[in-house]
Amino acid sequence: MAIGAAEAEVEEQPDTFAAPAWAWLTVEHALYGLILLAAGFVRFFGLTAHPLNAVEAANIWPAWLAATGREAPELPVVTSPLLHSVNTLLFWLMGGGDAMARAAPAAAGAALVLLCWWLRPWIGRTAALVAALLMAFDPWLTWFSRMADGAMLGLFFGMLTLVGLWRLLHLPVSAATFTTWRRVTAVALGLLMVSGPMGWNFVVVVVLFLFQFDPGLTTFREKALGRRGDLLWLGAAAALGATTWLAHPAGLGMISSSLSAWVAQLGGDGPAYPLSWWALRLWVDAPFLLMFGGLGLGWRWQQMTSASEDDATFPRQRRAWLLFLTAWLLWGMLLSVLPGRSPYALPMIGLPLLLAGADLCAAIIRGLRTGVNWRESWLLLGLVTVLLTSSVFWGAALIAQSQLDLLIARGMLLFVLLAAVTVVLYALWADWRQARLLMGGYGAVLLFLVTLSSLWQLNHHAHISRPDGLFASFTDADIRRLAADIQLLSAQRTGDATQLTVLAQRSPQLGGRPDPVLGWYLRDMRNLRWVLAPDVESTASGQSPVVITVDPMVDDPALAGYMGSRYLVHGQWLPSQLLPAEPNLVDDGAITARLNRAWESWLRGLLRWVVHREVGALPPVDGVVLWVKSGE
Repeated sequence: MAIGAAEAEVEEQPDTFAAPAWAWLTVEHALYGLILLAAGFVRFFGLTAHPLNAVEAANIWPAWLAATGREAPELPVVTSPLLHSVNTLLFWLMGGGDAMARAAPAAAGAALVLLCWWLRPWIGRTAALVAALLMAFDPWLTWFSRMADGAMLGLFFGMLTLVGLWRLLHLPVSAATFTTWRRVTAVALGLLMVSGPMGWNFVVVVVLFLFQFDPGLTTFREKALGRRGDLLWLGAAAALGATTWLAHPAGLGMISSSLSAWVAQLGGDGPAYPLSWWALRLWVDAPFLLMFGGLGLGWRWQQMTSASEDDATFPRQRRAWLLFLTAWLLWGMLLSVLPGRSPYALPMIGLPLLLAGADLCAAIIRGLRTGVNWRESWLLLGLVTVLLTSSVFWGAALIAQSQLDLLIARGMLLFVLLAAVTVVLYALWADWRQARLLMGGYGAVLLFLVTLSSLWQLNHHAHISRPDGLFASFTDADIRRLAADIQLLSAQRTGDATQLTVLAQRSPQLGGRPDPVLGWYLRDMRNLRWVLAPDVESTASGQSPVVITVDPMVDDPALAGYMGSRYLVHGQWLPSQLLPAEPNLVDDGAITARLNRAWESWLRGLLRWVVHREVGALPPVDGVVLWVKSGE
């Protein structure tokens, strides 16, 4: 896990000869550059494919109003002061839109992979490069990078804080470099604390890091960290980040709102996410992390328990790193089982598993370089690929059947069994170590391809029949058609696409407050008014206003002479709804009959969503009704 002393010393040695101007372009630099480009592509490509959900709109709509100097009654509570400040500035400079609202998190998500460059003295060059690759294509990190929320800002500045603390506490650096990193770390910690609920999740991780790597803060005090100058940098970064460079002092009050939102995640009432949800997401979205992260932690724990305290093969820093990763993972799992569990716990599980998996992959890569006879190995890999590909085709045919076909199921299992027997026979013929290395590398490539498929399906498919289910609520693409139709009506009636009077009913589900999704997508309408009930006579406009009411349609006398058209807006769906509500513990038939009933009731639907991300029945979606005066 930790790099060897020799590697660390090589990195810190100064150059003793004049290098050519192009010497900085090494293979390692080029690989990091390619990974950065790939990370930017998967985060910015199709950034507007999904409309903003309710969580995003609650963060973004107030920033738009602040940037344009407009007002709305009872605005939603902003939980990320930093994102509010960044987006307020972006909207003021360049205007608003879905892509602009998500630009800052997307940039932070792409920049996250670059932090692995400074992890090289910590976890090793190969492991750092693998970690950067995994971060670039991780489905969850990509999702939060494409979400207009402060979560990715918290993850970026949290990781930057960890990197800075490690370099300050344990790496020998020059005085100038030390000063630079202490300021960077103070600023990163200040911005972390105003990034939102995810930032507070990461503050706990920072505390766990110090507890493992600097117990008692001995080194922290010896190097005079945390003095007045550091606190000034930290406080200034937090204040400026929360208040849009002091332009909106009210942003300081949002810090307490973000802390309250974090506390609500720990102990909320009536969670929308059942206990089975996070385990299902880990199995479906991140099988690579589940397999190689778990094996990586288990492998290092086995090494640590078998090594003595003074064993040079497992030094104290490596022990501290392993304990830190384990504590970090346990913290994420705790967040996943507490009453207020939410999707924000997933990165707290995924990141420690990712770093542990990168360490195991680095060990496999080192073994493959020297410990494998490739002449015979290609035949094994080819045969296993053919057998597993055949099992995939049989599995797809099985899922396509409305009733469980045991013949197809047996055929699929037979090919999987033949692949396993082939590996065992090869291990007996060659050696077990070579077989383990080959299957480790082969499994890593296979699961990485599954990760790429999961990345694409989770982040770049936008259709109601393919719900991602990461957040319980989603916004239907029909909301954009509603905004376009209103602008068309405005252009036809007033000659300006933004001047028509629009009366929007406040949402009863939100306690009579305006719906932030409607507020965001109707943000360009200058005469948008929020009302508790439609009252078309209250407007002084010379033309009849259009009215938006909450579905279902109601026979309101105020809307006499109006015609209504329904638009879909808010949907609710989780993949855990595909699981049986209650297990059938009654033995009421043969095993084949019970399997057939399970297949028809829930098993086929679950496998269909896992493989194809498709659901048989469309998720329920609530809507609004647009009312227009007849004859106008």
